[in-house]
Amino acid sequence: MSKRPGPKAKGADQETPLMRQFNAIKAKHRDEILLFRMGDFYEMFGADAREAAPILGITLTSRRNGKAADVSLAGFPHHAATPYIKKLVRAGRRVAVCEQVEDPKKAKGIVRREVIEVVTPGTLVSDELLEGAANNYLVACALPSAGSRRGEPAGLARVDLSTGEFRAGEVLPGDLVDELARIRPGEILVSRDRREELCALLAGELVDVPCTGRDDWEFETHQAQEVLKAHFGTQTLAGFGFDGLGPSVAAAGAALAYLQEARRSALPHLASLARLATGDVMLLDAQTRRNLELTARADDGRGEGTLLSVLDRTVNAMGARRLRRWLTHPLRVPSRIHERQLAVEALHDSPDRAAELVRVLGGICDVERVVARISVRRVSPRDLAALRDSVSSASALAEVMGAFGARLLSEAVESLPSLAPLSQRLEAAVAPEPPARATDPGVIADGFSEDLDELRLILRDGRAWISDFQAREQKATGISSLKIKQNRVFGYYIEVTKSNLGMVPEHYRRKQTTSTGERFVTDELASFEDKLAHAEERAGALEAEIFAALVDDCLQWIGPLQAFGATVALADVIQGLATVAREQSYVRPIVDDGPGLDIIEGRHPVLDATEMEEAFVPNDLALGNTSRIHLITGPNMAGKSTYLRQVGLIVLLAQVGAFVPAESARIGVVDRIFTRVGTSDDLLRGRSTFLVEMVETAAILHNAGERSLVLLDEIGRGTSTYDGLALAWAITEHLARAEERAPRTLFATHYHELTELVDELPFAANYTTSVREHGEAVVFLRRIVAGTADRSYGIHVARMAGVPRGVIRRARQVLARLETGRGPGSSGQLDLFSAPPVEVEPEHVPHPLVEEFSGIDPDDLAPREALDLLYRWKNAFSVDTVGGHLDPEK
Repeated sequence: MSKRPGPKAKGADQETPLMRQFNAIKAKHRDEILLFRMGDFYEMFGADAREAAPILGITLTSRRNGKAADVSLAGFPHHAATPYIKKLVRAGRRVAVCEQVEDPKKAKGIVRREVIEVVTPGTLVSDELLEGAANNYLVACALPSAGSRRGEPAGLARVDLSTGEFRAGEVLPGDLVDELARIRPGEILVSRDRREELCALLAGELVDVPCTGRDDWEFETHQAQEVLKAHFGTQTLAGFGFDGLGPSVAAAGAALAYLQEARRSALPHLASLARLATGDVMLLDAQTRRNLELTARADDGRGEGTLLSVLDRTVNAMGARRLRRWLTHPLRVPSRIHERQLAVEALHDSPDRAAELVRVLGGICDVERVVARISVRRVSPRDLAALRDSVSSASALAEVMGAFGARLLSEAVESLPSLAPLSQRLEAAVAPEPPARATDPGVIADGFSEDLDELRLILRDGRAWISDFQAREQKATGISSLKIKQNRVFGYYIEVTKSNLGMVPEHYRRKQTTSTGERFVTDELASFEDKLAHAEERAGALEAEIFAALVDDCLQWIGPLQAFGATVALADVIQGLATVAREQSYVRPIVDDGPGLDIIEGRHPVLDATEMEEAFVPNDLALGNTSRIHLITGPNMAGKSTYLRQVGLIVLLAQVGAFVPAESARIGVVDRIFTRVGTSDDLLRGRSTFLVEMVETAAILHNAGERSLVLLDEIGRGTSTYDGLALAWAITEHLARAEERAPRTLFATHYHELTELVDELPFAANYTTSVREHGEAVVFLRRIVAGTADRSYGIHVARMAGVPRGVIRRARQVLARLETGRGPGSSGQLDLFSAPPVEVEPEHVPHPLVEEFSGIDPDDLAPREALDLLYRWKNAFSVDTVGGHLDPEK
């Protein structure tokens, strides 16, 4: 990553002290937009101002810089910084926040300033900058060296600073892009000299994700190990499962060092480093996730109409993030899947108790992200109030979760520590409805601090205190005319008339003599005046001190709070899956290590939950030992593609641990799902539609194994008929060559010739979509049944789509010629317009007019079109009056 040019030193002695300070700080942050705090504003200068102003939509101006040239200037109020920082980060910029770190009133000369944090797309913690239902991952990639052995793994570390999740592992080079696309990080770190290489690899999938180059030494394993051990306070990483110096350690250390540099804090909520699960979860490449539309639609990237949109009945952001992770990381271990299924079943069968769980979950905030903000000391009073209200629900949550009896839920409750002491502390300390900022008054509850209560009493009840003090002094001295008064010059004083001066106590100190008497002050009144004069400032400082102490207290509870958040997320995602299963009539599938995929009356989960004009038609599947490859033929729009996606989604749901939309299902665990569905090009990498199709097909043929599920839709359609058919034929043979070890495959195709392969491949079977014809009308029954199709009904589909009637008529004419066998010419291409071959007997050649008649549907003709046809035929043909027949020569 190239460095942005730093500020020039030339003429620095002619600059103002403020600009010299700015330039000194900017020199250390050349790659960031520097927000320079000046009073109530953040200001940007020079190149930063010129770059940021159009992004933020703010005015660019200039200011004098001593005897040096004027400097560009742009800024915004510090209290409104969040939306401006959000715009800069979303535009891919890094932002360095420079604050005043001393009181301007006490500063000698220019106020001292320091950068307190660097905000980047992968280091966000503020709710205003984050999407609540999705993780924001920073990913570090430790790529194998150029001279390493082929197939050496890359290190991958994934950390979400906003939740405390920290994982690392190793990924084979061929799977790196797919794994990064599955994680969908906010920012990627890589060594500076490998940045361009990684960006080129990601051009087709993650082109919008910032890729940040770092110094090579940060990815050295020994350096990374020292960073990790210092952070965790350990002598070894073996306790985390990282006992070597592999690339996973290099990636994890580089990620942690970057976060520490950006946040300028210890990050105690990154309390553990776990293994990145790759071997025990289903691998889903980017194409499969896109084609199955798990979390985003393939056409526009939106979330509506996806599997996630149907399943997400969570009530808490932590549960929503957990559900998203489950959908993109289905399990491969049946025992773990069964644990989730039993938990879902327990809630499914107890709707009243499940409703109580939903009520409790609804009162709990996003604990994970509050803990993260506590850790980096960016927590607000309202965060602590939300945390107070949430931890008070911990006991109720544990009680209702334990009542279900499911082991997964019970074990989570048993591992949950008591949060009662923290709850009591926050209940006593935090005001019922605190302000948004810690610098505003009213953060701390009344009764928590005697000193603060006294200051607040002074501020609220100063006049009442004066009145009470006056009454007490009148009674104590016997001077009924004694008055407490105040002015700007002398402040508060006791006024006594001349006639009563003999009754003044000795502890009264004379302050001023007037024509009518004397003015006095006492220690108590002077003390009150001092308190009143400084009460607001002292109250603010005391509240800030107490609030900081509360944050310190919460830091001691990070581990238990993270465990609480994880328990909430688990309960929420389980109840959401149970709710969908109950409302949509899903069933619990049997998941085992067997080879079969058996589904009875399966339904597409998204279409099944969508209101449509036609009722959804369920379908069966029996894919396994005796038939591992199903060739599915049939017309367009008859449901082949839907069927393929439906099977993929049902298998994925089963391995997530969810119930599935079917009458029954038995799923032999799948290690990978591959899809080749639809057509698209890749213009960024110069790939045509057909090349993309072949690249994806090649990946399937190289990587699919006996435990895989392969879903192919229309292989070979992007090239000529004969090339495409030849490729589809060879691909099918390749997939079936392993026989009982072949991947379980559904292949939807328009090449009816492929159905002949069943005679040669014992592990293949033919299926088709049911169609019912009524004259010219065709009804698609959307049933997948054993057998083959002999027609594609493409012209019928074109008619349904509104293609002009003339085009439909001509297409029928051409189809009639092709079906007579007069298609291929000497070039091997379709010959639609030449005269009939010589060897064909004339009497066997359909007359052109007869051909045109056969291609006309009278119901499709408008009166004007029919009349036009008659005139054209009259002009084009003559009648043989002797024979009474149309003359074919004319």
